[in-house]
Amino acid sequence: MTSCLKEQNNPTPDFDLLLGEKPSQSFKEPPQKRYKRMVISRQALKSTIDSGFGRFLGNIEVDPHFYQDQFAGWKILRTPYASFDMRPGDIVKSVNGSSVERPNQAFELWESLAKANTIAFVIERRGEAIELTLDVADLEDTSL
Repeated sequence: MTSCLKEQNNPTPDFDLLLGEKPSQSFKEPPQKRYKRMVISRQALKSTIDSGFGRFLGNIEVDPHFYQDQFAGWKILRTPYASFDMRPGDIVKSVNGSSVERPNQAFELWESLAKANTIAFVIERRGEAIELTLDVADLEDTSL
């Protein structure tokens, strides 16, 4: 499979694909570098969306996170996407400006990603808000 993600302005051949990839074998070894902004090909994004939300969720593990009995986001328990700076313990607060509390919201967001030019995540890490971004590009050659 060819790679479809590139760290913006600095292609790196040794990172996993974020979407449409086979997950890493080990989740315990941290990568040498993690990126807050990366590029994904529209073709890879479309392929992942077409394969279904359930399949994507099979590669990542999350739990609902509550603060003072209020839903506060999704806590990342496991993620195979080693180069993207989303780590176990992070809380996903929003994706493209939308909080996702209910399954129907997740499916609506999932479907909307097919036309997105950017996928912007706001996460909370140790009380600090961090923005992570995937730029969706119409790449002809997705190999690194």
